[in-house]
Amino acid sequence: TLEIFRKLFELDLQVLRAYKQRRTYVRVVNAEVEYLLWLHHGPQEGSAPPLVFLHGVGAGAVIYGTLLSHLAKTRSVIAVEVPGVSKAQDREVGPAAILDGLPSVVALALGSQKVYDVVCHSGGGWWTSVLLCAAARGQLEAPR
Repeated sequence: TLEIFRKLFELDLQVLRAYKQRRTYVRVVNAEVEYLLWLHHGPQEGSAPPLVFLHGVGAGAVIYGTLLSHLAKTRSVIAVEVPGVSKAQDREVGPAAILDGLPSVVALALGSQKVYDVVCHSGGGWWTSVLLCAAARGQLEAPR
């Protein structure tokens, strides 16, 4: 069973290598937080709004590579690696800094795009609530 899991993980990692990988730094009070973004620009014409993907606790976006590539057939995909629970930042900056920086990194990744969707898994649902609170404060548009 462990061997099967390892092979599936390697397959998903191969799929994500087709994505553009970008480290993004966000400055919050008393800290600089590093997020890892996996970006796939999807089809050029007639595509749906971008999709922001937030992974679960204890796993990064890499284990969702096949799913994300399927979604990228119809739209741009932005997979955010949340520091402390994935392959993003190694040094600890604290949960408050990580959560404070999340809306900023999503806004940076979206650029001028204001309409977007969110797909999340497990703890990613909680991080989506952070985006909704930021939207209520006017820091970011809310997902549709």
